[in-house]
Amino acid sequence: SGLKKLIDELDFDSIDHAMEALYSTMKSGKRIYFAGNGGSSSTASHAICDLVKGVNEKENYDIYMRAHNLSDNIPHITALGNDISYDHIFSEQIKRLADEGDALVVISVSGNSGNLVEAIKTAKEKSMTTIGFLGKDGGVLRDMVDYAVVVPTTNYGHAEDIHLSFCHLIKYYSNKRLKEEHEKESDISGQGRGAE
Repeated sequence: SGLKKLIDELDFDSIDHAMEALYSTMKSGKRIYFAGNGGSSSTASHAICDLVKGVNEKENYDIYMRAHNLSDNIPHITALGNDISYDHIFSEQIKRLADEGDALVVISVSGNSGNLVEAIKTAKEKSMTTIGFLGKDGGVLRDMVDYAVVVPTTNYGHAEDIHLSFCHLIKYYSNKRLKEEHEKESDISGQGRGAE
């Protein structure tokens, strides 16, 4: 099928790098912000639900994913769009909410959305890590973000399906890494006790 062919064409190294960057952001106690338009906004909302609830849900590692969707606060978005411009509905939130070391994930099939371009510019000014889940050829965002993961298709449905899979992958990757690190620490502690 078309989806299977696309999955086979993905750059899995770029996916690994993006997942590790987001995991490192979480481990450092920083926040991860998501932004997207239309269907990509819905994907961002889904991601927040899964990440805030699902990372470290079954363990007690005293660390959690602190993630926020900049597309969710409709009153704030409409105020910014009306009083400033639609191109700044995300960048103005980042300016007020984000800190150095936080991360921003933008989701866009075209890779050219004006408000996401402005969001990345502001994130860069604040020394944030930037990730793009993109489609087509990646658009202008491909060269702006630190980590670009591109689904090479003009089919919006297929690109959005795979972008949602990336968001699920963040949860699975983070839980796997947390478990591995916890088990490694337990092994080291056990070895230390045996030498006493």
